[in-house]
Amino acid sequence: MLHQYDTMNDSIFQNYLLEELFKKYNTKKDPCNITTFIKAKYGKKQNIISNMKVKVSRLLHKKPNAAHNFGLLELSNDLADYFNTLRVNGDPYLTMTYFLGKNVWIDCIGATTSLGTIRKLDKIKWQYKCDSKWKNHFAVWSNLYGNGEVRLVKKQDWYIHNNSLGISILEEKKTKRLYQGWVEPKDNGRFDVIDRSVLTGHKIGDIVKDIELNWSGTIDGVFPASTKDFKQKSKK
Repeated sequence: MLHQYDTMNDSIFQNYLLEELFKKYNTKKDPCNITTFIKAKYGKKQNIISNMKVKVSRLLHKKPNAAHNFGLLELSNDLADYFNTLRVNGDPYLTMTYFLGKNVWIDCIGATTSLGTIRKLDKIKWQYKCDSKWKNHFAVWSNLYGNGEVRLVKKQDWYIHNNSLGISILEEKKTKRLYQGWVEPKDNGRFDVIDRSVLTGHKIGDIVKDIELNWSGTIDGVFPASTKDFKQKSKK
């Protein structure tokens, strides 16, 4: 049964993650829903199913500021165990806190182009919804691969030369133009931005040469793009 766990992170259950996984693994032959989860983890007797549906529902819909908001950590752990048994084709392994956290809205500063530049979103400001651990990052939207993806970057006004860090997002100091690519430092203290093959790492060409950086940042997270995770930024 669900025991009481008091943790710092158990005040918010990210229901959309649960809905996405139910939808992903559900088939006519092998249903995947709250009932199959309860049967797999707690038992198949009808009274257990009924009681657990009530308990789970109360946990999933409890307000973040509730006085005694316990139990979500174990629920998240049990759900992670359940979905890990359904993993196929290299699906990621879910940790016990996978479903816990709090969503925040961060600024989406632009959209990538095939030329290595990033088109700024000046006329309409957009924001991207993500877990609170990304609250100090900004988003860049890319439609260069498949259905599109969102890249999360944290600005820094200093640069570490390390090609293993991968692609960087950066702003040129003079023009304020945005670029993405591999950044190469020069002896004169300026930088070249290079396009490399993702598969081989070999240089394809120069995106821009001999520029001074205003800021740069490596891509810390990449997520599939979904329209439900974007909203227009409200005007102050």
